Formats: sequence, structure tokens, C-alpha cells
Amino acid sequence: MMKINKKRLVIFLLTLFIIFSTLILNYLIGMNDNDKILKISYISMEDKSENLKFITQGIEQAEKDMKAKVNICVLTDDNKIENQRNLLRKEIKNGADFIIISPIDYKELSKEIEEANKIVPIILMDSKVESNKKISNISVDNYSIGKALAEEIIKNGNTRSIIGIVEKDINCSSFYEIKSGFMDEIKYSKNKCIDLRINGSKESYYKQIGSQIKDNNVDVLVSFSSDILEIISKIKEDKYYIKNKNKYVEIYGVGRSDKILSYVENEIIDAAIIKNDFNAGYLAVEIARDKVRNTRKNRKEAKIDFLVINKRNMYSEKNQKLIFPFIG
Repeated sequence: MMKINKKRLVIFLLTLFIIFSTLILNYLIGMNDNDKILKISYISMEDKSENLKFITQGIEQAEKDMKAKVNICVLTDDNKIENQRNLLRKEIKNGADFIIISPIDYKELSKEIEEANKIVPIILMDSKVESNKKISNISVDNYSIGKALAEEIIKNGNTRSIIGIVEKDINCSSFYEIKSGFMDEIKYSKNKCIDLRINGSKESYYKQIGSQIKDNNVDVLVSFSSDILEIISKIKEDKYYIKNKNKYVEIYGVGRSDKILSYVENEIIDAAIIKNDFNAGYLAVEIARDKVRNTRKNRKEAKIDFLVINKRNMYSEKNQKLIFPFIG
């Protein structure tokens, strides 16, 4: 009887030893993982790094606060869909622990992103993809942005105007969501909306838009992307087109860059909606870190806020915090 009890005791103590050894080993491995610098890649939909200034500031702040190194990728050629595909493959091959991507086409890139997500955790920023898979995302309420922009146009006295919506050849989910909100709100007025489609090289956009303004006799120009908003603002600044002797075409849009803020300040842009890109960049890195390290804060999505700015309100104390976030 004593021998049986001793045998059981030995087995019990051996089991305890194995359990405690495993726990200690896991703890030490976890500590080692937490000390590891995370390699994160951000694949943007922009071809100019200056358009990523505020997202980059958020990312850089997160790099300081967390043990992470982020490689920011801009697009380099006209075939932007293929460019993003190649960057996805490249960043996975280079050993990224996590990839943040702003998909430029919500249909064409869905398969590649789904497949990549099986290898490396993915988070979608701003724009989504057509997929049944649950992929983490950081976004703003784009539908509400569209409604807010339309409200601003109507509030400024445009109730029977011709509104030209300048659209480039891009299949991004965020643009469709913004336009959906815009059209649902603008229908409560007697404004007439027309689509001004542009394509080809970026160098030709200026002349294409200028010709369409003249041909369609528009009163208001609207754009949902930073680069186009900058171009139509430049057209107005250059006095390329004058509606009549006393009035220039009004400009409204969605976008954030130093040029856009300057155009708002100089009343070239009548109103713009800016997203909290700093927070988007910061949160993307934070979520990536939490996901890779399996912390309890592991989140599937995060929402960022936005702001309607014009010459009158852009320098209010409240708005300054979002327009020019403090960098520590």
C-alpha cells in the first residue's frame, strides 16, 4: 500500500514539475516576444509620400511608444492594383510580422488579401475588400462623411446649383460609401449632380477637369480624394475658369494635406472634410502589436473621427487638436 502511495506521489510531483516548467518556459518565451521589435508594413494607396504625412506622424508616434518598426510603401507606377499585389508579396517575403493595407480596389484585391491574411495578419485601413472573411479594419464612417459634405454645400446657399463630382478611375470602397451618403443627402435639394470622369495619366487631369468645368457650366466642384481636390483647387487658384465676372466655382471635398489646408485657409476651398489620419496611423500599429502578441486588447476593428473645416472654424482650439495633432 505504501509503495502504491509513493508511486502516486512521484507521478503527482513529476506532473506538477512538468506543468510549472511549461508555464515558466511560456512566460520566458512571452517575455522574449515582447522584447522583439515588430516588423510592420503599411501599403498605402497613394503615390506621393506627402499625402501620407499625417498617417505617417501617427505611425511614427506609435513606433516610439511601442517596440515596432514600420516600413511605409507608396505606389510607384500607373498600374496601382498590380503594384499593391507585388508589394503584398514582397513584404511577406521580407518577413513582415503584420501588414496594414489601404486597398485601392475592393474587388480586384480581395483574393490576394484573403490569401495573404492566412500567412501574415492583415488590417485594412480606410477602405475594405469584398470578402466573407473577417479581416481587421480601421475606418471612418464614410457614409456620414458624404452626408456632412452635402449638408455643408446646401448650408452655403447651393439649392439649385450644378454640382460636378470629379471622379477618377478607381474602385475604392470608401469612395463609393462617401458618394452614397452624399447623394442621399443632396437629393433633398434641387441641385443637379453630374459625374465628371477623368482617366489616363495624372499629368492630364488638370486639362481634363478644366475642359469639363467649362463644358458643363458647373457652379460647384466636389472631390472625394486628396489628389483630385488639390488639382481642382489649383485650377481655381490659376483662374483657369470663371463662372461669371463676379463668382468663381465653389470647391468642396474630402482630403488632408498641407496644400489642402492652405487652400482652405486662403478660401480657395470652401469646405473640406478631414479624417483623423494621425489616430488611424497610431491605432493601426497598436492593433497590429496587440494581435501579434495576443494581448487581451485584441480588436477586430476601430473607428476614427472626422471634421468639417472651413476658413471660419479651422483655427478654433478644438479643431486645432485634430488638424495639427501634437507629436511627442
